Amino acid sequence: MEVEVTESIMVESFEIIYSTLSQLREKGIKVAIDDFGIGYSSLSYLTKLPIDTIKIDKSFVDGIESDSKKKLMVSTIMEMAKIMSLEIVVEGVESKEQYEYFADVNNTKIQGYYIAKPMAEQQAINKIKKILMKK
Repeated sequence: MEVEVTESIMVESFEIIYSTLSQLREKGIKVAIDDFGIGYSSLSYLTKLPIDTIKIDKSFVDGIESDSKKKLMVSTIMEMAKIMSLEIVVEGVESKEQYEYFADVNNTKIQGYYIAKPMAEQQAINKIKKILMKK
């Protein structure tokens, strides 16, 4: 199980956040920072807080195929996360080009409408079964 917290939570009291996230991790619950790169977080939080995953915000993904600055920013975030042994999720992948761009990056999870739109629980179960049957 993994709980997602947004960067905006970082403006709260550091001690309370650290304590809460540490308690979650002690119970085996992973912690992800959602919408990474657009909020209030300081990079120092990544070294101080018990974080397992960063979810790179969709705003970095939109138009990445033709935007060299976005490519540089995302590759830098991803390299930093790998060095820190953090998992990476790229949010908002909506096109084949975006999917192919990120599919080549090892140990990166991809989330977005290109993979699947939000669906009801039973639909998700059926989709997973269908995927597993193909393997």
